Amino acid sequence: MIRELLVMLAAFAAGVLIYPFAVTVLTLRGAGQRIAGYGPSAHRVKAGTPTLGGVVFIFLAVVAWIIADRSRAGFVPVFALIGGALLGALDDLVNVRSSHTLGLPARPKLAVEGVVGVLTGVGLYLTGFTQQYFPGLGAPDLHWGVIIVAALAVVAATNAVNLTDGVDGLAASCTGVVFFAAAMIGVRTGNLPVTLLAAALTGALAAFLVYNWHPARLFMGDAGALALGAALVAL
Repeated sequence: MIRELLVMLAAFAAGVLIYPFAVTVLTLRGAGQRIAGYGPSAHRVKAGTPTLGGVVFIFLAVVAWIIADRSRAGFVPVFALIGGALLGALDDLVNVRSSHTLGLPARPKLAVEGVVGVLTGVGLYLTGFTQQYFPGLGAPDLHWGVIIVAALAVVAATNAVNLTDGVDGLAASCTGVVFFAAAMIGVRTGNLPVTLLAAALTGALAAFLVYNWHPARLFMGDAGALALGAALVAL
């Protein structure tokens, strides 16, 4: 428990120190969020706020895994985190650079989310994490069926977090609570890879909230939202 708490505090402290630098760099690079014209006026005034801020808490979580874990089991949620981040970052770059679209087309984006989900499911299958709890049914062993469940869940969760990311501080606070709960469950069950990564994300998201709380100085972007959704499924 002490190690996990230290990971959480270290991720928070590192995030608080790094985010001002990230805000400056993203602003200088012109990575300002473009807002849909049909949105409320309170949202349209946020146009130009730096996005892609999720890259920092993703980086901190990966560094925590490299330093404190490096297990095969821990690599599965790390892979999901990075896979979601890469797709989201591409979507953010299209949003920032294009003058006629706000991001990637929906169908290709959903297809890549499905691929990330399938590969996450394969990772869960190969590492033996094929049991899934269902209310009233216990935790049956799904065997290869976990791949199908993971694919559907990644598509659902990435878009759920992405849709939640529409108000300052909302997505980070909601997912932060879930990651903290996952860390506590990991402590209770003795699952070190889950505990360490969830603790790192909890601390890093708390640091992000310092700069994302209203009025937000930084957005996580799809890079952060899709990464968090995919990692939630894997954890």
